[in-house]
Amino acid sequence: MCMTLMLWLFGLLSIIELCIIAPGIWHVRRPVAAGTAIGLALVSGGIVGIRFSLATCVFALISLYRVIGLLRLVQNRTEKHYLRRAVGRTTRTLLTVQLMLLGLLWLSDRLQPKPDISWLVLSALQALVALVLLVSTQRQLRKTLPLAVNEHFSDEHLPSLSVCIPARNETESLEECLRTLTGSNYPKLEILVLDDCSQGPRTSDIIRAFAHDGVRFIQGTPPPDGWLAKNWGYQQLYEASSGALVLFCGVDIRFEPQALRTLVTTLLAKDKRMACVIPRNIRPTSIREKLALLIQPARYAWELCPPRQLFNRPPVLSSCWVAERSLLAKNGSFAAVRGTITPEAHFARKAIALRDGYTFVQSAGELAVTSLKSRADQWDTAVRTRYPQLRKRPEMVLAVCVLELLVLVGPIPMLAVAIINGLWIQTMLAGLAAGMGCVVYAEVVGVAYRSHKLLDPLLLPFAVLINVYIRHESMWRYEFGEVTWKGRNVCMPVMRVIPRLPKIN
Repeated sequence: MCMTLMLWLFGLLSIIELCIIAPGIWHVRRPVAAGTAIGLALVSGGIVGIRFSLATCVFALISLYRVIGLLRLVQNRTEKHYLRRAVGRTTRTLLTVQLMLLGLLWLSDRLQPKPDISWLVLSALQALVALVLLVSTQRQLRKTLPLAVNEHFSDEHLPSLSVCIPARNETESLEECLRTLTGSNYPKLEILVLDDCSQGPRTSDIIRAFAHDGVRFIQGTPPPDGWLAKNWGYQQLYEASSGALVLFCGVDIRFEPQALRTLVTTLLAKDKRMACVIPRNIRPTSIREKLALLIQPARYAWELCPPRQLFNRPPVLSSCWVAERSLLAKNGSFAAVRGTITPEAHFARKAIALRDGYTFVQSAGELAVTSLKSRADQWDTAVRTRYPQLRKRPEMVLAVCVLELLVLVGPIPMLAVAIINGLWIQTMLAGLAAGMGCVVYAEVVGVAYRSHKLLDPLLLPFAVLINVYIRHESMWRYEFGEVTWKGRNVCMPVMRVIPRLPKIN
């Protein structure tokens, strides 16, 4: 009787939640959303209390993400049309999943399958998904190796190259980056650095100090409404540059003298129009910086491990990428992605549509590009990019985190339980899933740092847990707080946040 009452209340609250975005209720959405969120939390907790199981806990967890969607209505800080569309999509998706889960519970009560069979099916699914990730990762690692290029291009036949660097409040890192660039052996090289409204003269002084080496100083202007500051900086650099190829990178990137020539030669020999480089990182040695081993490889894993070809989502990194000027111009330049955290992803998709004109390549051999980003900067980058990578949808955060925990962390306790209970088939499947997950992570760490350590595979569960936390911090700060880059709040253009007028005392 109690469960029936709870389910009726759940249905009533769900109907109210679906109706909030209707025109007749929209003007009172804030109090209605607040009451619905409280009721949904209480009802979901009651369902767990009446029938405690893994399924009901998952059911309550999904309700928590619906509550987050309702809190967006209570906060009411984004544009009306965007807010209505985003909340409605989240509600419909999560409610559908909950109804499917209730159907499975009903079916389970009728069929009453043996627990051993359920665990066997779960172990088999874990092993299958881990196998897919392993195969996809191995395929991407082979594709991203910098293949030997037999063609030689004389200085005369190499295209002109513009290297564009946005800089804001930079010091020694910018100086070191420019020193490696001015030491390049590329013959037709133009280097432009934009001072993005730095709060002090140090950045502009560094740029001007390299004027005798041919580095051009670009004075940046404040970004217009709707523009991310970084994308506006890219646009100003793009307009000021003149090269047939345009390369964008951060101040943390270091180039070996032959790296630019090797990159352009590879692009020409493979008949590509755009390339992103996977820079190698310096393995941290101090205890405070060791956390980077759990952050940066996870960023690379997001690009290298999923079978992205199935979703037309090519792997990209913003650290260092180069594209033909014509590709940028024909696809709207940066005005087309003014509020996008990863503008390079847009151009990569367009390049693939043009005769597979995009490549993702590792830094290795003569293509030596190194990133010297600190642990704190890596954390900030992760928070800034994780939620937009999931299309700013709480349901996507839930799905990805559950999948990672189930497939990459879940086989470890599953293995222990199976061994204790003598379930040898489950033991074999869980062991295979855990082993394949560790191999995948070890391979990605090897790409990130160009070296392997014996204990690298054991970092997998900790890396997953850290990145589950980072995804939720990213979601919470984008939806209800503030995400900053170089001292600027990026939430306004990314989330379409309505600026609030300052209070007058």
